Amino acid sequence: EDDIPDGYLTPQRLNDYYGITSNTGSKKASQGVFETIGQSMSPNDLASFQDFFELPQEKIAADIGGHSKNNACVQYYGADCIEANLDIQWLMAVAQNVPTTYYYYDDDDFVLGWVQDLAAASKPALVYSISYGIDEVYLYDSWAQEFDVQAMKLGAQGVSILASSGDDGALSANG
Repeated sequence: EDDIPDGYLTPQRLNDYYGITSNTGSKKASQGVFETIGQSMSPNDLASFQDFFELPQEKIAADIGGHSKNNACVQYYGADCIEANLDIQWLMAVAQNVPTTYYYYDDDDFVLGWVQDLAAASKPALVYSISYGIDEVYLYDSWAQEFDVQAMKLGAQGVSILASSGDDGALSANG
């Protein structure tokens, strides 16, 4: 930690900022990330991240969609793994010892088919992180309503979905 310059994020700095007193989760819990647009996570990069920050060496528990590859970051200067690696590494740093699903979904409906699949699943993870976003004004009303219905079904099952506010924060296309 001492040799990491100020301004760079570390798991300890994140814990300090948010007042996280323990990163130890439970094997009884479960978590997952949603990924799309050609992103892949690298198990080797995850292990390097965990080693560098002296975190428990954990692998993902499940790879849905087949986008977990050790050679994910060798093309396009790593652009095909930046988002996915960021999401999986930091989720597993904050909530350690929790079975983690890497869920890659590739379809034109963005997250609608994914949330429908989750709502129909017999045992989805209890927490999902989505780091992709779209302003609702760009969606068909029927699409947004169906997403909401499926998300409510998941909520009734005890599943939480956490979505980012986007790279620019919680801005709206309407102002």
